[in-house]
Amino acid sequence: MNAAHKPGLGNVSSTRPQSRAERRAEAERLRVEQEQDTTGSSDTAPAAELPAAAPADTTRAVQLPLKRAKKKVPIATQIRRETETRIEWAQAQGAALTDLVDAALTAYLDAAGVPQPGPDGTIAEAP
Repeated sequence: MNAAHKPGLGNVSSTRPQSRAERRAEAERLRVEQEQDTTGSSDTAPAAELPAAAPADTTRAVQLPLKRAKKKVPIATQIRRETETRIEWAQAQGAALTDLVDAALTAYLDAAGVPQPGPDGTIAEAP
């Protein structure tokens, strides 16, 4: 075998853009192509907004919270598999796990009669 010849594909160059600018340009080109495919138009105008979701079912007592930024603190716990399956379903519908758990705990604590904390973050002792 020839020592100068290396086994394999040989001298194949990468098709991946090398610089960040080239990768950004490629991503923009693909985004525009996908928008054109979706809208069926040939101009580079952005695609129209997605249609609004159907009105929420008013028979539900609690709405699933969607992602939003709030001050949060970590909490660790274990849950049953059935609960995990329900949480995964809610996440597939667009709910964020932390917001979902916060809403569930808040609803439970409200139903149990636990008082809300005051502006200073503490709960006044019962008289």
